[in-house]
Amino acid sequence: MHKKKKRPIKQGRDLLRQVPHRSIGGVNLPGNEFTAEWESPNERTTIHTLWLCHDVKNIKTQEITITYLDDEGIERKYTPDIVFNKNSDLIFCEVKPLRYLLRKDTRNMLKAVNRELVKDNIKFHYLTEDQLKNTCIAKNIEKIIGYKSQQISEQTILDIRTAINNNEITIKQLLERQNTSITLLNIYASIAQKHLCINWDAELNENSIVSLPSNENRGLQYEEVSNSGRYGSILQKLVLGSGEEAERVLAVTKSEEQQIKTYNPIGFF
Repeated sequence: MHKKKKRPIKQGRDLLRQVPHRSIGGVNLPGNEFTAEWESPNERTTIHTLWLCHDVKNIKTQEITITYLDDEGIERKYTPDIVFNKNSDLIFCEVKPLRYLLRKDTRNMLKAVNRELVKDNIKFHYLTEDQLKNTCIAKNIEKIIGYKSQQISEQTILDIRTAINNNEITIKQLLERQNTSITLLNIYASIAQKHLCINWDAELNENSIVSLPSNENRGLQYEEVSNSGRYGSILQKLVLGSGEEAERVLAVTKSEEQQIKTYNPIGFF
């Protein structure tokens, strides 16, 4: 019997495609039932970002595979990068570079997948570096995410709650409280573990106002993340729309990358 030759493995990503378990990293999230696995830095950033959203629960990665029909009627399989619950909604999330997401072949594939998900009332969302990097939200997340597993004593949490007392107070004012266990480390850890709320659209510093979670202060919400960046608020339309606007944005993205390559002699990474 003729045996099909295996294509030689040239890159790390090729190796991942040829082994049954493709994850290259994992994140243990306090309070999350599952270990979240990632295959790219953007996926890792997405996992951290989603975990900080007060309205997101049950973050899973590479857990579900569905079948769908492409534009030619051929049955294909699709595995979302990340699946999570936002309030009562089940959301499939594709995490990809913007210039890949807006390619015509990618958009055609995602439209076909979306047609299948709509049947089961599953939402289909997309996150790119446009939302995950260089926004104020992203910079604040990068600053505090390392404190997500930092231990905070019950006394410290009580001291912080007592100092705030359902009011709004700056970090500097919290640190000036006498005879308490409050430190900057504990404040950052309290934000990272969702005990405290901040204005995510402003730079996190000693003048930042912190408050306790409440009906009025709901903490970071998923829509704040998905709508951030230059194209976040219209990304859904760009991917599932007619294509003209997506082609325009794609051209702008390629032009900007080329300018970076020209400016940086060692290339764009």
